[in-house]
Amino acid sequence: MASKIKVDTLETANGSGTIALSNQLSGMTSASMPSGSVLQVVQGVSTTSVALGTSAGTFYDIISQVITPKSATSKLLIEFDALSRIGTGNFPAVKTQLLNGSTVISGPTRLEAYYGASTSNNAGWNRMTPLHTSLLYAHGVTSSITIKAQAANDRGSVEENNLNGQIKAGSSGKDITLTITEIKA
Repeated sequence: MASKIKVDTLETANGSGTIALSNQLSGMTSASMPSGSVLQVVQGVSTTSVALGTSAGTFYDIISQVITPKSATSKLLIEFDALSRIGTGNFPAVKTQLLNGSTVISGPTRLEAYYGASTSNNAGWNRMTPLHTSLLYAHGVTSSITIKAQAANDRGSVEENNLNGQIKAGSSGKDITLTITEIKA
């Protein structure tokens, strides 16, 4: 059975006064919240895998999420999580970057999910590696913005040799997520 405590006022510890409790949260806005408070959280989830082609350096859109910040001075904690697969290639890897619209705001990373070996015979590695990127971003606006995560094949050798990276999702991977938390400055 659930319990409930009902009171109209609380007395201070030293007995010098009381604290009225009626409607304490009514009228609370993002502007009245203290610094460090979470103003909002939005999350995009995808269960669709994305193939990254057979050459290095071409970025592919993985996931995007729209947010309309409540304050121009707040910060956005942006977190991208996915699972990469390295299929073939000469010292193959995957790299990622985050964008605000078409402007890169983080990355590109270098040799993320790197596998330091050659597959010059094009034998498949099928190496799976979790990817995580996070960024505390000062956006400076209260209009709607689109944050996007991208990925590309990368390599640790000059020789390209038929790369075959992927971002795996759904039944062959894990959900791809892009989570944005707005934090009051």
